[in-house]
Amino acid sequence: MRRVWFLRDYQPFHSEFQIKYLILARSGGTLYGCYKQALREIASRLSSLVHSRSQIRLEHISEDRKFAENLDQVILNDSIRELGIFYAYARICKSKLGELTSEKISKLEADYWEHQLRVSIARDYLAVGSVTEKTIELLHVMPRDRRRSITNTLSCPVARDELIKWYLEYEVELPSPSESCIVEAVSEIGGYVYGIEGYEFTSPEKNERLAVRTPYFA
Repeated sequence: MRRVWFLRDYQPFHSEFQIKYLILARSGGTLYGCYKQALREIASRLSSLVHSRSQIRLEHISEDRKFAENLDQVILNDSIRELGIFYAYARICKSKLGELTSEKISKLEADYWEHQLRVSIARDYLAVGSVTEKTIELLHVMPRDRRRSITNTLSCPVARDELIKWYLEYEVELPSPSESCIVEAVSEIGGYVYGIEGYEFTSPEKNERLAVRTPYFA
């Protein structure tokens, strides 16, 4: 069996579509929420990437050590690609949000949680026809002024229907980064992991030759 051919098309991690819609938009809800989620994803992946890079040349207990190394390399490179996309989205969110002062963050946080509450109420009505205990608890801890603007959806059928319609039609305004932005982000992440300033995602052999021990912007 020839086991190398599939490595050319094997993508272990998320596509850009999954990252934008099923991770950032789904968990974030608002532009600020997407930005926060992108930062979480970056933080959780970066240390494991550096660790993976340090382990990739260890001995493998395998009949085909070369294949195992190639597979590890594909996984590492795709991790860099995925993280680069998160990085590009974080940058574009930050450019839209601007400087985040403490007052601005407080408002964005309140907007984010009010959005999550409206989403939770709409989901409850669609799923079970009434508001669940978990959603009522979230409503209860919201500030009074925020809570007051939502409570009429619990007793007014028209307001409830409007909320469900809003939920079904809602799409967060999350611009997609250009291909050049993603390439630049991937190059920067790859440069950090490999310790080379000219990292190229499409040239792993070149990256191996140029790699040094110290990350170039550490």
